[in-house]
Amino acid sequence: MPIEIILAKNEEKDRYIKQHLAYIGKISLEKDFDKKEGELTKQIEKHRNAFEKLAFDSQKERKSLMFRIDSLYKQLDFIQKQRVEKTNISEQIASVLAQSSQPDSFLLNAYAYFRKGNFELAQKVLNPSQIDQERLDYENEERLANAHTTLAKQNKKNYIAKCLLKAQLYNLIPQIDSSEIWFEKAYQADTNNTNTLFEYAYFLQKQNRPKRPAELYERALQIYETLAKANPEQYLTNVATTLNNLGEYYRVNNLKSLAQQSYNRALQIQESLVKNNPEQNLPYMAMILNNLGIFYKDNNLTEQAQIAYKRALLIREDLAKKNPVVYLPDVATTLNNLGNFYRANNLREQAQQAYQRALESYEDLVKKNPSTYLADMAMTLNNLGVFYSDNNLSEQAQKSYERSLMIYEDLAKKNPEQYLTYLAMTLSNLGVLYQDNNLSEQAQQAYQRALKIYEDLAKKNPQQYLAYVAKTLNNLAVFYNDSNLKKQAQEVNERALQIYEDLAKVNPEQYLFDVATTLNNLGFCLSDNNLKEQAQQAYERALMIFQNLSKNNSAQYLTYVAGTLNNLGLFYKDNNLKGQAEQAYEQALHIKEDLAKENPDQYLPDVAMILNNLGILYKENDLKKQALKVYEQSLQVHEDLVKINPKKYLPDMAGVLNDLGNFYSDNNFKEKAYVRALQIFESLAKTNPNQYLPNVAMTLNNLGIFYKDNNLKVQAQKAYERALKIYENFAKANPELYLSDVAITQINYALFWANENEIEKTMSFMIKGLKSYQTVAVLLNDDIFWQKAKSVKDVLSKYISIDSLYQHKLSFEQAIIEFNSQYPLATKEEKASALGSASCYALFCKEYKLAEDFARKGLAVAPQKNWIYTNLALALLLQNRWVEAKKIYQEKQNLIGNNEKPLKESFLNDLVDLEKANITHPDFDKVRALLK
Repeated sequence: MPIEIILAKNEEKDRYIKQHLAYIGKISLEKDFDKKEGELTKQIEKHRNAFEKLAFDSQKERKSLMFRIDSLYKQLDFIQKQRVEKTNISEQIASVLAQSSQPDSFLLNAYAYFRKGNFELAQKVLNPSQIDQERLDYENEERLANAHTTLAKQNKKNYIAKCLLKAQLYNLIPQIDSSEIWFEKAYQADTNNTNTLFEYAYFLQKQNRPKRPAELYERALQIYETLAKANPEQYLTNVATTLNNLGEYYRVNNLKSLAQQSYNRALQIQESLVKNNPEQNLPYMAMILNNLGIFYKDNNLTEQAQIAYKRALLIREDLAKKNPVVYLPDVATTLNNLGNFYRANNLREQAQQAYQRALESYEDLVKKNPSTYLADMAMTLNNLGVFYSDNNLSEQAQKSYERSLMIYEDLAKKNPEQYLTYLAMTLSNLGVLYQDNNLSEQAQQAYQRALKIYEDLAKKNPQQYLAYVAKTLNNLAVFYNDSNLKKQAQEVNERALQIYEDLAKVNPEQYLFDVATTLNNLGFCLSDNNLKEQAQQAYERALMIFQNLSKNNSAQYLTYVAGTLNNLGLFYKDNNLKGQAEQAYEQALHIKEDLAKENPDQYLPDVAMILNNLGILYKENDLKKQALKVYEQSLQVHEDLVKINPKKYLPDMAGVLNDLGNFYSDNNFKEKAYVRALQIFESLAKTNPNQYLPNVAMTLNNLGIFYKDNNLKVQAQKAYERALKIYENFAKANPELYLSDVAITQINYALFWANENEIEKTMSFMIKGLKSYQTVAVLLNDDIFWQKAKSVKDVLSKYISIDSLYQHKLSFEQAIIEFNSQYPLATKEEKASALGSASCYALFCKEYKLAEDFARKGLAVAPQKNWIYTNLALALLLQNRWVEAKKIYQEKQNLIGNNEKPLKESFLNDLVDLEKANITHPDFDKVRALLK
């Protein structure tokens, strides 16, 4: 989020010189930039007029003009960026020159070239070897005990001024490493020069360097505090600004206690200064209040955050009325931060208004000065994306994130050290959004890009970035888990846990919470990987940490105690520990209900979720009365939530209605629940079909069962067909996720046709369901789906009776053959039996070649299955291949068949069965004669 850092003001004795030099520099720079911007603006206007006059079908000319206009806008953006950067550096250089009361000709010439925009000549004038020689000269004077002479002092000041000017010129290009070298030379020349300390610290802080900025700021603070004791009026402002910058450094590096102390001291000083000089000090006070608001929000100090933000906004809005050019950007910054605060506290309407106002302000500012305000606009777009995502506005969220990402991509190319961290943040947020919308490939790419950036940053600054590495690993683990990549999920969760545990050893106050959160996530992974004991240990460790944290701060951590109890309830339920599960859920429910009394917006959704989990527990244990009771409670809670935020909670309410429909015994209530759920999901699917059409299909499936059970045939058929069509469309794009739903609906539809005694359709849809389960079992390599497919096979066999048509029997056996060919646990006996049976039914369907093929395959799998020879002999005979058939009859007639009798008897009986089915052949008599 945007944070402000105040650069130190120079001592009063230098103020006039600094202002005069800065004014000269500004006038010179602005004349040059006004001329350049004016020329570019005229060219843009000329080309835009030409573009508008072109006919629409003049595509080639229009495209050429658009390319030219775009190029001119880029040039204008570059010029405006240079204006801001050169003006800022001009002011800083003016400050440097002001320190040198008698600047030499080299300094003045370099500044003159800089003002004209000729950086190359400015660099040449400031010859590095000559500057280094000057350092040797003044050091030599100091060794000769002349350090206190006026000339020695002036030479030293000029040397420092040249070093700082070189540093700023390199910073402008930017050549960060070269800039740092010259800052370091200036610092080494005089480690007590406050101007050098501040500029160097600020430069390093902007580059996200560890430790050194704090060391330089703390040194400057010591000096200013000493000076302020003798002259508070002049130096207290410097003390306050140093404390503000230190507070920001400590906040970013998770040193909470030091950050709060620094901010509070800075604010206390500014409040005292405002009393004597409000016009000069109110802007600084607003900045510190804004930064304090960020700190309080990050640490869940809600009331303090709101007070700080509102005080900052009030001051800045008043200042902007008098001077909008200077203070409107500050208003936008505070609005953005207020939006973050409102969003975190579920004040949705206020959050959206604050973000929209901030974005509109930044969009206007970017038009005039893109280089200065693009980064702020990107941050506000990112925050709006988070807001939209929280409220299930996926399309708006994606647009906001992708606009933000595009800006950060561009900024990071020019200044990676400053903007890569923001690029990674937006990638992480996009990853979460893509994942929520089943865009798996995009989600994985976003997470992995973010992780790579944070890992690279952590190599240089582990204190600041290791926590971001761990957080991104946690997000990636959730993605892997949702994608059924259980092993990868466990591995990355364990990596995240190790990082947080290491960080917590040094700073338990900051990182124990993250340790507990990661343990919770790891519990899910371990449970999914059937590591039950380790999973339980992970959950119980997480619970213990949260309970200990809640002893000192119940308001902040009790909700996490309840969340972990809920997770333990899920674990116990999945492991058939009903008593422990019920106890854990009820404890979690009690905590969340108490919290919801004070903050219903935040905690009622959790109450509803736990009630749902309790309902599932009771349902699975056939406690229908208890299940119905908690589902009805959950529905009432959701009704209340929908009044607050329908977009967010309508989907959950429709889900509860579906569950209630499953439990109502009264058909009137049952149908009403399903129909309400269907209406809600259909309405949601109009704006977001990818997310909600599967829910429409699920509800239609439930309605189909209801209509079937109540003999409403037309309605049932329509419901099943609609559900099946939706699921089949989704399964084409994502079979791993939706083919099991296709299978369920196909089987339910098969049962509907069985109810109607439509055996052919029953068989058709039952076989389709079996094949769908087989496909998903192979895709996911998951035994659960093989077991489901096997259960469908068993159900299917019930519909194959003695009286069934042979074509149906053949279709059944062919489905079983295909199943056996893919099912890893299918035995040779099972495979051969299905092939032998299929061979038999193919004979009765007059598909003799097919019968031969099945028989030969069956015997190849299990040669001991002698009874299959009867089918092979008949298949050959009926294809007029008497010689081959005769050989089998002669050689195999004495083998023992299934009925523990010689095959000779089966050979003869099968002839009779075929004749009864009106299948005969002249060679049947030859067989009888041969076997007499």
